[in-house]
Order: sequence, then structure tokens, then C-alpha cells
Amino acid sequence: MSRARIRIKMCGITRLADAAAAVAAGVDALGFIFFEKSPRYISPEAARLIIEQLPPFVDAVGVFVDKKNDEVDEIIQYCRLGYVQLHGAESPKYCEHLVRFASPCQVLKAFRVGGHTSGDEFAVYAPHVKGFLLDTFRPDQVGGTGTSFDWSIVADLNLQKPFILAG
Repeated sequence: MSRARIRIKMCGITRLADAAAAVAAGVDALGFIFFEKSPRYISPEAARLIIEQLPPFVDAVGVFVDKKNDEVDEIIQYCRLGYVQLHGAESPKYCEHLVRFASPCQVLKAFRVGGHTSGDEFAVYAPHVKGFLLDTFRPDQVGGTGTSFDWSIVADLNLQKPFILAG
């Protein structure tokens, strides 16, 4: 079996010019942050204007932190998102709801990885998500740290889904 091609996602898009530059550089997916406390927050209206201009095969990923299911559902439909990336304390049941009712949107669950991380955390989510995003643990940040963790930790996690390494 051959290895899957490495895909690249750029997160925090807030301007069409940045999206165009990322696409020209060959990214596979663009992340739009719908978390109001983020410095890279974008409104659904502004995100939709950018997403409407993306070429085929560039995925739009909505990034959410503990937002109500119905609000996420609404943004998925309005912006025509292909993926949602959940960075908060969303439960497996929350993820299952999105899979069942926000179809065909794919769900990615983010985890903050550090020395405390175990494979058990991922196992309960595996039936309800398409993959995981592994970000560096920082107590003061829910994601988008821009720093790498010790990626050798991943081998011991026994992840049952594809994953994205952030940082």
C-alpha cells in the first residue's frame, strides 16, 4: 500500500488576497476561524465571499470553539464548508450530531498534544469524526500556537483516523 500524499492546510484566512496567494502556492485547504476571541476571526459573511471564489478541489474548513450545534450547522450551510474543525471541549455526541445533520461536511476534532496525551482520548471520538488535528498544548491557547510539539509522541497514540499535524 502506498503512502497518502501530504496535504497542506493554511488556517486563519481573513482576506481574499491571502487566500489567492495560498492557493497559488498549492495549498489543499484553507481554514476560516469562526471563534470571536481569535485575532484571526472572520465573520461568516466575509468568509463566504472568499469561499465562493475558491477554485475546485481547495477545501474550505470552518474552525469552531465550543459553538452551539445549531450555529455551526447554520454557518456550514451558509458558507458551504467542506470540513469543520472543532478546537474546544466538544463531546463525541456533539461530533456525531454534526456528522448526522451537517452532512456532507466532514468533522475534524482538534487535540492539544503534550506529555499528558494518551490514545484513549482519541478512541471515543474515532467513530464520529473523519480525522484529528494535533496541535501543541499551551494552557493559554486553544489552538493556532504556531509551534510544533514532539511529533514522535504520535507513534504511541494508536490513532485510528487520518490526522493533521499543526505548528
